Amino acid sequence: MSKYDKRIITHRWGNNPTNDEFTSSNGFVISAGTYSRSLAFLKAAAAEAKHDFPGLKDEDIEPFIITRSTYNKGFAGIRFPLPENAVRSGYSQEKRLDFSYS
Repeated sequence: MSKYDKRIITHRWGNNPTNDEFTSSNGFVISAGTYSRSLAFLKAAAAEAKHDFPGLKDEDIEPFIITRSTYNKGFAGIRFPLPENAVRSGYSQEKRLDFSYS
């Protein structure tokens, strides 16, 4: 079992009638099965993301805690911007998040 739940969320949005004027992608590296919120965990998650996306910088990485979910409430993770429609092996591709975070 992997230590991380890794996802790329790509969604289309905008003020035009079909709400698809723009495309945005973000990467997420989330704890897979542990409630660890330590700085050591967040640093390890950031190192994993930087390994997968070598151009990623510390200032692009945002830590978070999942606040609403049916299966991983309280889990920690990191979010980072990616080029639109990014794809990477080991990351699931999704159109929306199935949790809320802060």
